[in-house]
Amino acid sequence: MVLKVGVIGCSNHARNHALGYKLDGRAKVIGVSAHTNLDRAKKVGEEVGAEIVTLNYRDLIDNPEIEAVSIVTPTYLHAKMTIEAAEAGKHILCEKPMAITVKDCEAMISAAKKAGVLLAVGFNYRFRRVFQRMRNILESQEIGRIVQAFVLRLHPNPYPLHVPWRTKRSTMGGLVLSMDCHDIDMLRWLIGEVNSVKAEMKRLVYDAIDYEDNGWLILNFKNGAIGALGSSMSCYMNVYEYTILGTKGTLRCYPSENMILLKNGETERKESIKDEWVNCLYREISLFIDSIEKGEILEPLASGEDGKAANWIVESALSQ
Repeated sequence: MVLKVGVIGCSNHARNHALGYKLDGRAKVIGVSAHTNLDRAKKVGEEVGAEIVTLNYRDLIDNPEIEAVSIVTPTYLHAKMTIEAAEAGKHILCEKPMAITVKDCEAMISAAKKAGVLLAVGFNYRFRRVFQRMRNILESQEIGRIVQAFVLRLHPNPYPLHVPWRTKRSTMGGLVLSMDCHDIDMLRWLIGEVNSVKAEMKRLVYDAIDYEDNGWLILNFKNGAIGALGSSMSCYMNVYEYTILGTKGTLRCYPSENMILLKNGETERKESIKDEWVNCLYREISLFIDSIEKGEILEPLASGEDGKAANWIVESALSQ
């Protein structure tokens, strides 16, 4: 049986969603909708053989043939589109961040439960080989009990600020929600649930935005570990690294280089992980299809509750 899918959005990332369904072979993309750019949607539609290309996402949601949708649109549209898709009986893979607010996340989860459909959130870093290897090392207790972890994610401005929705917290969510929700989710996935958050976040460089461009979050995990996340969109070089301290060793990861360093007692080793970034999305798409076939969200696919947890951490930080 072939799963019939609609892709809502036509960005490069939406295109990769569409290609992921095509490459899996168990799904067919029936339609692609654009938010504003119909020509771009037509190109995506041609690549995957979509029968419907439209500027109105409701054409996909209201189509009785379509059984599942990927929602790959600006963040402020996620809640509305997800709720409408759930009410129409579609399974949903919603891109990250899940929504602007925790309240929106809760409404999305409620709508999916009421309709009896699956709601997954696009934390595709869970499918990157380098992070999966980190999780295996931590689960094997090679570095013992986790004591502390920190992430540095410092970049030049990654956002096109001439695009109006990218400049407002009300439509984009802010730097930490938009760029760092992957790493917030990854820290939860690697270490465990978070009890509380402390934060210092400021707009120091970019006058065109109304949200933070630099910030630090301090996380207190339920298992007793502490963590920190440093974020910037005003760094003149890319700095992206994880460091996890355990009672028996230390684990470092450089995700951009797909590299891991481990020191345990006198033993020190380096691992290079072969992978391509886009493949993690394709693996996520395949597990989403598996989950629909099984009737439940399968690990490590992120659920609506996982999406809500990331939003809660950011919202808790912003409330200080």
